[in-house]
Amino acid sequence: MSQETPQESIYDALGMVVIRVDADLRVWYVNSFGLRLLGFARLGQVFRRPLLELFGADPISSPEFLAEIRDCSAHRGVRQVEAPLTTNDGRRLWISWSIEYRAAADAILAPIFLVGADVTRVHQSMASALLFQHIAQNNPLSIVITDADLTILFANPAALAMTGYAAEEVVGRRPQMFRSGLTPEETYQAMWVALGAGLTWRGDFINHNEDGEIYTE
Repeated sequence: MSQETPQESIYDALGMVVIRVDADLRVWYVNSFGLRLLGFARLGQVFRRPLLELFGADPISSPEFLAEIRDCSAHRGVRQVEAPLTTNDGRRLWISWSIEYRAAADAILAPIFLVGADVTRVHQSMASALLFQHIAQNNPLSIVITDADLTILFANPAALAMTGYAAEEVVGRRPQMFRSGLTPEETYQAMWVALGAGLTWRGDFINHNEDGEIYTE
């Protein structure tokens, strides 16, 4: 079995997966962090097994991943690709891979190096953002989102319909643009006290739309 090099020990410390495979895409080495992440206890469980077996069935549905490995083997160079996998204990992960063919003497038996970073949380965050966007876009209630400086970042269709503004007229401005002057100052104070304490606040604002008409929300 291939032995861990000092460089590969550094990958352990950085939380990176290192896999070395031969021309037939059989595994010769996985670093300690990679074994743990993939759900294995020791190298003997994966040694000389096909790479596909380590990744569950996902690469079969991601042919670009295998294509990048084969292209790297045939034409050398470095390839970058993200692909899903299913670990030995059933977890689904997304890994960002750097694939490199190395012709050094110590890499003759297993010249294809895969170095990967777990980007599952990034994909989950993206999925959550898309889900929120879908919910917000179709919500009949007015939704306006600002940053910490109270600059409007997003207004859903219900908010735009209520105010009469187009999205480009709202984004980048502040919610004060909707103030009519009829909402008691105590209402705003109560809202900021609640939000500053991490609590939920409920109340009514008396605002005006683009045409100056008064509405309550």
